[in-house]
Amino acid sequence: MNGLAAALAALAFGLGGAATGAEPDPGGHIAISVTIPRAAESAAPGAAVQLVNARLDWGFNLETRGKSYYGDCNFLMAGVPGTDGDAGEAHQWGLAGWGAGLYHAQSGNAEVVGADGATPVAFEDRCLDPAGEPVRYDAADRAASTYTATMVRLQGGEGWRDPDTGATQIAWSGSFTVVYYDGLTYFTLTDPQLTITADGVATLTATAGGWGSPRDGGAWGRHPDTEVVLVEAGSASSTGSGDVAEGVFPSESGVVVRHAYANRAIVTPAGASPQKLGDASTTPGAWPQSFVDFQGLTGLHSYWYSSGAAIDYRKPPDAVYVSWDAARPIASTAGSQTPPGESTTGAWRGGVATAAGSSTNSTQGGDGGAETVDAADPWDSSLRPVVYSKARPDLVPSRQPVVGASPAAKAAVFTLLVSALTALLAWRRGWFRHRPKGIIS
Repeated sequence: MNGLAAALAALAFGLGGAATGAEPDPGGHIAISVTIPRAAESAAPGAAVQLVNARLDWGFNLETRGKSYYGDCNFLMAGVPGTDGDAGEAHQWGLAGWGAGLYHAQSGNAEVVGADGATPVAFEDRCLDPAGEPVRYDAADRAASTYTATMVRLQGGEGWRDPDTGATQIAWSGSFTVVYYDGLTYFTLTDPQLTITADGVATLTATAGGWGSPRDGGAWGRHPDTEVVLVEAGSASSTGSGDVAEGVFPSESGVVVRHAYANRAIVTPAGASPQKLGDASTTPGAWPQSFVDFQGLTGLHSYWYSSGAAIDYRKPPDAVYVSWDAARPIASTAGSQTPPGESTTGAWRGGVATAAGSSTNSTQGGDGGAETVDAADPWDSSLRPVVYSKARPDLVPSRQPVVGASPAAKAAVFTLLVSALTALLAWRRGWFRHRPKGIIS
């Protein structure tokens, strides 16, 4: 149980500090009301250009591409885990390759590509940075932390755009999954749709779902399919918190959309850490309300808004890159770059735009001052792995990994087996049987 307690403590810390009470209702009783514009329901204007193979590229955010509090890393994958999305239990996927059969680099219209923007990411490479080294977290030096350059890619998007007004409707068919704590929890996003109004307001939506076990107890089960808003952005570029460029940046070949995260206030799920805005966070803001509400089911709620944690700067969404035609894509690597239409006064680092001349160690929010980091962040991946079973509603570990024996221990076992077999053979052949002199048997 010590391993279980350590794992749960790490999960609680990763969500933004000390626990603040009971977690959300494991039955998923969260009322969410969202109006989602559907591409098929909006008639295209007469001047619209039809789109038949639009492409979407998205790295999600730094946290999703970085070292996790428990396990090897957080990561993206194409499609759903396994064949039906049900991993069966919360388990570290990297433990003895347990998740290799669940992971997909490609699935239908979706794939996960690496630093070169073309090569599918293999299971064994899911936690590697562009240099081929495991991603790592440095609490004392933000710039020393590393991330994968992984991006999820969806092709075959259909819809239309009006080149005169910029109004756009595109729908993709396909799914991708966001995996946290190397498999202890995950969620799937299906059939994303992008809407851009003539006023330049962009909205990216999808159906969220998946499987999991509530962190505070309860059996493994399916999360209800929930329509959520993933990204919202206005037409005017904003630097809200001082460093992160937000807005809709159109170009001839596509559009880049950066969610209006900075200083966005939301209502946190029941039992979640409170949101911290202003000077209480290095990067104050939030993902859209409906998306945060859904995360009350996964236990990952405060990874999607500023909670005052040292990792708040890793939470804002990466820019979403949409190409009108997959055959002529806009640049969309997760590394440093300036999106089309954005002022070149910003330099993109790992999907986060920083103001020219600013340090990645400086405060991203509030009125200034140095960022406060907690050097005691428990990023120790040596914690004994815990495996939960869907047959165990109390979340007691159902089994533990076999600990590999040292060469000396293996030699001792081998010697013991040989000795036992030799003794058995000697006994059966009577090598040690006592024979008194003068008696012939």
